Amino acid sequence: MSRYISQNRFPFASFIQPKIDKPSSSKHGGFMVLLVISAICAAIIEGQPTTQGFISIDCGAPSGTTYKDSTGIFYVSDDSYIETGKIFKIDTKYTSTSNQASTLRSFPNGTRNCYTLRDVTKGAKYLVRATFLYGNYDGKQIVQSSTPLQFDLYIDVSLWRTVNITDASSEYSYEVVTVASNNFIWVCLVDIKAGTPFISALELRPLRDNLYPYAFPNQSNAILFRLNYGPTNSVTIRYPDDPYDRLWPWYQYDNTIMRGLNTTTNIARYSVDNFEAPISVLQTALTPVFSSNLTLVSYDAPSNNPNFPGYYVVLHMTELQELSGNQSRQYDVYLNDVTWFSAYKPPYCKASYIFSNKPQYYSHFLFKLVQLRNSTLPPILNGMEVYWPMTMEVNQLTSAGDGKTSEVLFFNCRFYIYVPGWKLVLINVPCHFFQLKAETSCYTVLFLSNK
Repeated sequence: MSRYISQNRFPFASFIQPKIDKPSSSKHGGFMVLLVISAICAAIIEGQPTTQGFISIDCGAPSGTTYKDSTGIFYVSDDSYIETGKIFKIDTKYTSTSNQASTLRSFPNGTRNCYTLRDVTKGAKYLVRATFLYGNYDGKQIVQSSTPLQFDLYIDVSLWRTVNITDASSEYSYEVVTVASNNFIWVCLVDIKAGTPFISALELRPLRDNLYPYAFPNQSNAILFRLNYGPTNSVTIRYPDDPYDRLWPWYQYDNTIMRGLNTTTNIARYSVDNFEAPISVLQTALTPVFSSNLTLVSYDAPSNNPNFPGYYVVLHMTELQELSGNQSRQYDVYLNDVTWFSAYKPPYCKASYIFSNKPQYYSHFLFKLVQLRNSTLPPILNGMEVYWPMTMEVNQLTSAGDGKTSEVLFFNCRFYIYVPGWKLVLINVPCHFFQLKAETSCYTVLFLSNK
């Protein structure tokens, strides 16, 4: 039975919850917390979700495969998105939690192999997700915690992250919010000599332009984790509950320490909502059973790691209990024992959140939610998202040195470099790296000779 792992294994202490009323002046200037509830609350009525613009690829599925999975999303095989690599099925002793993870495409040849996601809109915002399940597909049982399988994952020409597979039975899923710099997006797997790169599924989802306001053309946002607090089951929320098909795994908690709250009452959404947490996420929450103080997150960040320059934090919180006249729920939010936000009072059945608009790097993160003395009820939290900023390298193709962007068709090409008496070397790269014309053959042999 495979286990789902969203981004990183993230250690939690006890519980997590947020708050809002008036921002506090604190030493954490990089974490400016904003409350987003419109003064004039024009509630948005959510329409029927649509998969228009979705790209859903089942990597390694037989050529021509197309099917609708349990979410109602249509998936296709990956043969029209990449020409390199070999397809495999995972070992029968492993079972995947999704149809897509039962097959994969492996790349034993070439340093860099790239998928081309076409028909995107330049300047539009997208969520891209890559999923990996090793499942001993090669029969080598090479994955162990002491000897992980590792390779780099790139979006366009920018490093997204290093994939680190330590468990053969777990699904590893990584997401990034990015702005398309062209009418295509590349997702590349790069061999770093720590195991053969592979991929099980690749997905792209269009986002509203106002979502995730800290994603720009020169900065993407990679997710560290996203969690749903207090659900009545262990199901990961995604499409159609989330029209953007984000993954919201449930937070597993100790019911002797905290308890879940839930409601079937509709949650109002406002004209300004930069994150649009699913209604089903906002209809559940966690609250402590006995304590009035909650430890939100305890995490040791990688020290001096340039890939983690800081974090953006989003705390989703909505009051689910209709409080009587003598009841109140207010609490402070602390980051590393310094007030991050003070006297937050969650609104009843109204979507609200606080978020940091500037990343801040700390070697250690500790969030606490502390009930105010005059509050009769402890803190609550519905959901949480944590991202880190990724600097995007320039991905513009120019012609004649005039600085103007050229629209270029390209393919994943195989270049064979041959030196007499030497080994034939295969390199898999997008043709545009060599400024080849669209009609150029994707199988090119370059002969080098000292004669």
